[in-house]
Amino acid sequence: MKKVLLIMAAVLMITTSGNCQWVQRKYGVTDINLLTKDQLNYALRKAKVGTWSGAAFSFIGTVFIFSGIELPSYGDRTGTQAQEGRFFKNFNLITGSALELVGLIKLFNNCPRLKTIKKSLKNKEISFGLTDYSTNNTFNNTNIFSVPVISVKINF
Repeated sequence: MKKVLLIMAAVLMITTSGNCQWVQRKYGVTDINLLTKDQLNYALRKAKVGTWSGAAFSFIGTVFIFSGIELPSYGDRTGTQAQEGRFFKNFNLITGSALELVGLIKLFNNCPRLKTIKKSLKNKEISFGLTDYSTNNTFNNTNIFSVPVISVKINF
């Protein structure tokens, strides 16, 4: 059981550190404030579904773990009844641990996303940033290599 808890903790730490680049992977931008309103609403819906499904997986996993702990061990009995009791106890503990792991990963990934999306939706200020501009030389003059561009986005 200690190994299962250590593995779950290690997996959760890995997933929370890998959470920072989801906007770039999904939408191709480096800042969440560069998303359109429709993209933000879609990401909000997906984050809400992910949070609720993670909570459901975690709840069901906890029920399985507690039912596996509460089953009698049948240590003093022999035969098929003891084997069935150990099988159901181990099945509930393993299934509950797996469901708990999936639920906690989904929760730890989607809760921070949900928070940042809600914060970005409430952002009504001017945000400054750099725009993505092609690095290819679009001018006839070969002395110009790049054009610095600053963008201003106003959410209202």
